[in-house]
Amino acid sequence: MANTIENGNHHIDAELDAIITELEQGWIAEKNQFDENAWLKICDELSQEATRGCGLSYEVFAERFSVAIGYRLSKLPEDHQERAIEIARPYGYATPEEMEESQEFYDDMGYCAHGIELGCCPAGCE
Repeated sequence: MANTIENGNHHIDAELDAIITELEQGWIAEKNQFDENAWLKICDELSQEATRGCGLSYEVFAERFSVAIGYRLSKLPEDHQERAIEIARPYGYATPEEMEESQEFYDDMGYCAHGIELGCCPAGCE
């Protein structure tokens, strides 16, 4: 496996994948117990990664973080996903439905995907 996994425009750090694998093995060994401390570490690492390259745009940060968390959630057992989402929310996690609602709001208000008025975005959005 390469050092990073490409997920759209988002790179998912292989070290975090190793943490998920370790967590999964721990859950099996510990009768499927959810390790909240390990998940907090994952959220913190993914938050820091999403911050890099977001251009100080909360919308870009939230999308990058939410996609990365969503990828990780898909690897968790279903009975742990709700708690994992509760932990990720204060970091800025939004569900795909919430991200879609936000984008619809931006479209209606004349803002680009970065939350900036069209024609004023440094990324060239028009």
